[in-house]
Amino acid sequence: MPLDIAFNDYNSLTLLLKNKLFNGQLLLFPKLSMHKKKILFVIHSFIGGGAERVFINILKNIDRDVFDIELAVGEYTGELIFDIPKDIKIYELNAKRSYKAIIPLIKLVRGLKPDLVFSNVGFGVSSSFASFLFPKRTKLIVRLGNTLSAHLDDVKQNFGLLYYYYYFILNRSIFYFSDVVIVQSDYMRKDILRIYNLHNRYAEKIIKIRNPIDHKNILRLSKSNSSIDIFSNFSNKSPKIVSVGRIAYQKGYDFLIKSFVGVVKEYPNIRLVVIGEGDMRSEIEGMVDRYNLNDNIDILGFKKNPYCVIAKSDIFISSSRYEGFSNAIIESLALGVPVVATDCPSGIREVLNDGVNGWLSPMYPNTVENLSNTILKSIREYQSLSMKKERLKVIKDYNVESIVLEYENFFLNLIETFE
Repeated sequence: MPLDIAFNDYNSLTLLLKNKLFNGQLLLFPKLSMHKKKILFVIHSFIGGGAERVFINILKNIDRDVFDIELAVGEYTGELIFDIPKDIKIYELNAKRSYKAIIPLIKLVRGLKPDLVFSNVGFGVSSSFASFLFPKRTKLIVRLGNTLSAHLDDVKQNFGLLYYYYYFILNRSIFYFSDVVIVQSDYMRKDILRIYNLHNRYAEKIIKIRNPIDHKNILRLSKSNSSIDIFSNFSNKSPKIVSVGRIAYQKGYDFLIKSFVGVVKEYPNIRLVVIGEGDMRSEIEGMVDRYNLNDNIDILGFKKNPYCVIAKSDIFISSSRYEGFSNAIIESLALGVPVVATDCPSGIREVLNDGVNGWLSPMYPNTVENLSNTILKSIREYQSLSMKKERLKVIKDYNVESIVLEYENFFLNLIETFE
């Protein structure tokens, strides 16, 4: 029989969410009030990406008998807007830049008076500042999507020291002004505690909830035949390799293209399919041309259903400079496809076991050479891995039903704690 357990402080909240099982039983937290709890979800846009897919998975699966869900979006745009559940009322903030969302968000929250504001993907800072003028009963949750120290280093390298300190201070506000911060890995949490030297109640605000994957939907989409033409001219003697992600600096596609030069020397007929769109696409296509890899690399752009390609691939590659917790890696493993991944600042070691369900490629200073060697190693070894067992483990650990239940329990208890 499930146990009902109440709590009254952040220590209990953190402890219970980290230990969902008590004597082997799933904790079902008490629903102390009969009326629905109102939650306003906030996101910048629905341009295709892993974070947006996580957001939609939660929206689709959260219990409508318990929660009244509404959605505020900075810009109502992106390939994934058609996946938003039809029963959810949407408010557009008309804010391309996150700081422009502060005033519209304050007005919206004061009008709706939700129990919770759940802010995601790019609106963490603006939501934190806006929260000063939220109704007293409304609590703010911010979900972060990247390893913060690596993101700040990225800002320093590309925009300079002044911007680094500017963003350092802005991001610090999230941990002081929000009520709870959600991260996806232990690595992300430790990283935040280290760079901001957070202690006591500020440290206790940061909790881990893993990203959910809808494995049933992924499996259904993977059975589509739309990938047949993509692989029709592939040599049967060479493995089919795929990479999926936004074509941006963070994702390290420059590493991947350069590393493929060494791979092609040993496997002249090797083929790589890249699925994704982004502001560096033309630059990456230029690199493919410059390194004479046009016969080996196909860049397809954004595909709403990448799973039919992943499922028919032999190896998945993630070449990121940093991540929070890569959805694409989890989804590939759920389809039984082993992964080559850069051992970048992220939660990658919490899911990828080197030589068991994939291969970790060391980063600096020899990132490109290491990645090339790791890809070559994966080509030699991928057929010997026991991916059926690994696939079932990932589905068990990251299935959308249990993780959305974890979110629901968390939302309910946070609301009840402050009522």
